[in-house]
Amino acid sequence: MRVVFSALLVICAASLSTFACTCVVDPLPKRFRKATAIFVGSLADEDHYESPQNVQNYKDGLLVLFVEQSFKGVRKEFVAVDIDMTDFSGSCPSLTRLKEDADYLIFAYGKELKIRAECPDSRELKAGYSDVIKQISKLDSFWFRTKARLWPF
Repeated sequence: MRVVFSALLVICAASLSTFACTCVVDPLPKRFRKATAIFVGSLADEDHYESPQNVQNYKDGLLVLFVEQSFKGVRKEFVAVDIDMTDFSGSCPSLTRLKEDADYLIFAYGKELKIRAECPDSRELKAGYSDVIKQISKLDSFWFRTKARLWPF
């Protein structure tokens, strides 16, 4: 009986320190509409953009990305974004660090172009993401924008 009780106590104690995470992801058309900027980009060194005037949304301390393809809201070759760590708990999928030699699909929100760190829309582009890029290209059309204004999500 002591062994069973001890085992049950250990299981209960272990379950107290476990946190579950559920990321609710909006459909792509809704994310497209909510985002201020959507683009494919990679990390840029200071040597690449030469001066802050060449960077959209430049502020000291922000990540600067080279824009390879813009779908919405980016008008320059380089853009500065901020990773929003305010709601970061560490138990959900996160985007806290960008690799230097990787391309990313970035969804940035607000005037400050913030990227959500926890349960992010933004992610590293890998082999299977060509379909997502095609869908986003379709969303970046006159007809989608007109429909979205007439029948909001």
